[in-house]
Amino acid sequence: MKSPSKKLSNIIAKWRKGRKGQFVVYTKEGKRFVVPLYYLNHPIFKVLLEMAEEEYGSNVNGPLQVPCENELMEYILCLLRTKLGNVEIGEAISSIDTCSKKRFRTKFSQVQKEKMQELADKLGWRIQREDEELVQQLCNETGITRQVFKVWMHNNKHTLGKKP
Repeated sequence: MKSPSKKLSNIIAKWRKGRKGQFVVYTKEGKRFVVPLYYLNHPIFKVLLEMAEEEYGSNVNGPLQVPCENELMEYILCLLRTKLGNVEIGEAISSIDTCSKKRFRTKFSQVQKEKMQELADKLGWRIQREDEELVQQLCNETGITRQVFKVWMHNNKHTLGKKP
């Protein structure tokens, strides 16, 4: 007779792996989905896997994760289960592609713009390692992240960075 801890470990192992003929995939929110292996040949899943490789790289240790929300993954699995026609599947593929790559536009106040331009001019529109303290100070004062400042500098160096 198996001990209770052995039974529990067997249940957990099956839960992690999924059943034979299935694989486990996680959304970016961490929800677990058990999916039939034959879905891997479907164009929707091919797009999802390409996006996962683009987002997370190909040498990732751990479970397979796709860069989409729980609701989108549920929608995709529903589409695959009901075997909808090509038109709906094509629309689903395009919605997957555009949904995960959506970027949000940051609006800056005039004060933020002035402070960012002042520092960018001081830095020569390049961030060096020795400038990290100044950049962090700007980020703390203005409430923006280093990445947002870096992208702003990149986007504005040719227009605002030119000396009259």
